[in-house]
Amino acid sequence: MKISVLEQLLNQTPVFTQLPETARQSLMENASLIRLKARQHLFHMGDSATHFFLVKFGTITLYRPSYSGDNKVFRTLSSGDLLAETVMFLKLPEYPLSAQAAGNATCYRLSRESLLQVCRESPDFSLELMSGMAMRISQSLNRIDLLTMSNAAQRLVLYLMDLYMQQRRSWLTLPGKQARTC
Repeated sequence: MKISVLEQLLNQTPVFTQLPETARQSLMENASLIRLKARQHLFHMGDSATHFFLVKFGTITLYRPSYSGDNKVFRTLSSGDLLAETVMFLKLPEYPLSAQAAGNATCYRLSRESLLQVCRESPDFSLELMSGMAMRISQSLNRIDLLTMSNAAQRLVLYLMDLYMQQRRSWLTLPGKQARTC
């Protein structure tokens, strides 16, 4: 029996490791692969949220336009990261941020309805999913705390620690754009 690439990725993503095979199959049933070119959007802020995503390859940037015309980057996601799963639980779900590929990227698009059904059938999975969401909320609170600190050195250290917690690697990838000048 050949295992699909999506099934392999689900098996390697911590939140899905304890998920029963039938529930995993239910999630994969209507999944589709989306290929994005650099700077192509996966969705825009305010779009109706009917799907959540699992990043297969590349980096996706979550951002919101600011009043000054710049984009405020909230998070960068890479292979194995879930995207927009939190908004799947709203009664009238809309994406609160825009998602754009930093470079070429691929994501699996998974149905909101299949996620809700799996949560109804598997309380352990639901608790694991909520644990991941609670961790990100905690990280967001830490970021807010970081922004209100007055010492620049403290803000830098806490920012780097936050990146480390997100990326779990010794070599950090700093989010943001690089402009080349000649």
